Amino acid sequence: MKRASVIVLCMALLCTGCRPDVLVEITSRIYPDGSIDRQVDVTGREKPTEPPPETPGWLLDKSGLVLAAPGRWDHVQASPSGFHAEGIFRSAEDVPPALAHIEDDAEVPDRQQVRLEQDDLVVLTHWRFREDLGDPFGPAHVDAALNAVLELVAGYFRDELTAMYGDRIDMNGVDRFFAEEAGPIAREFLSARQAAPGLERFADRYDRWRSILARHNAPVVYPENQEPGEVPPDFWELQTAPLLDWSRKRLAAAVTTSQEAVEARHLDFIPDGESLEERLIELLIQLYGSEEAGLKELEPLFRAIEGHYASGSSSRYRFRCRVALPGTVLATNGVTEDGELVWFFRGEELPAGDVTLLAESVELNLPALKALSARRNFSALDLMNLVDILGERDPDGRLKARLQQAVDAGNLAVLESDEDELPLELQPLTLELVELLRRR
Repeated sequence: MKRASVIVLCMALLCTGCRPDVLVEITSRIYPDGSIDRQVDVTGREKPTEPPPETPGWLLDKSGLVLAAPGRWDHVQASPSGFHAEGIFRSAEDVPPALAHIEDDAEVPDRQQVRLEQDDLVVLTHWRFREDLGDPFGPAHVDAALNAVLELVAGYFRDELTAMYGDRIDMNGVDRFFAEEAGPIAREFLSARQAAPGLERFADRYDRWRSILARHNAPVVYPENQEPGEVPPDFWELQTAPLLDWSRKRLAAAVTTSQEAVEARHLDFIPDGESLEERLIELLIQLYGSEEAGLKELEPLFRAIEGHYASGSSSRYRFRCRVALPGTVLATNGVTEDGELVWFFRGEELPAGDVTLLAESVELNLPALKALSARRNFSALDLMNLVDILGERDPDGRLKARLQQAVDAGNLAVLESDEDELPLELQPLTLELVELLRRR
């Protein structure tokens, strides 16, 4: 594989820009048979305060965004600035990803998985919903791409050093430099960018980058504090030249041997800040024939490293998700609203790790409760108590089997019967269950 210095491209992917606004709304309703009614509504605008554009193909041209697997939805309706899709899916496994992105004339879907567990606890059904949504490029893609980029740069350095010094230097020092210094800094910089994405969080991001450099004893010239009202300088305008100079010094020290003392000033294949862009273009032309060909060769790696949603060319995405589960909601990492669950997050959060939507609910089995002449008005705490007894603390189903016998007999007292006595550890739980179910 051809190799080129890609330090500038690494830095460029750490920046963001102004982008069109895309609102994604995903609404799901879970039915008692486990099927899922899902709707997806996408609306794009140049700015959140402006009306949706009416220019044909605007959303695709601006965002490269399409509905994933349109043939798997029951109804699809498109407009210049968005689309609507709806469908009823027999199970969670049948739900397709909502969004896909056009990359090199191919559709790349978001990573998305819906899981739904339904547990029959005799007198109630326990529902557990989980949905994971992530950038098309997951952690494995990012790690592989970053390793490939670092190896490209390391290979270029080896070639240049071999041409200059032959076997008089410690070529293993190149590997040590990338494994112990340049590589960790690059990974931590990307992690900091993912933890503090977006234009609004630049100050937090810059502080994290400063801390990373200081921790690795790399030069820190970006000011820690800004004067009130002062326009902050671009991080890389101040840090690029010092980091390149530091890289020359650290690489020279890493490959120096008793036979050859390498001086940093001789490693001019690592350019200075002023000639960086010019030197990069020269290398791309030299190794790939043209700047365009070189960038095209490297683009897939950087696309994976930065993630689609964190790309400076990506639209500004907002996600609003809503889920309706059967029965009464017991737990969620979202917010309850009118008996449903809602979540909000931004696309720039996805490259940092999957966003996970969690919810639990219970639906009473009214015929079973009626057969037992049991109460039917339970508080949320009572319902949580029932789920704990019949779910978490009865993994082998013995207590549920005894409860089913009581339902079949139409007599709650069967639970307290000495016949077919339950194991000792379940007996207190049985009395606890009776007390919860008994009419008051």
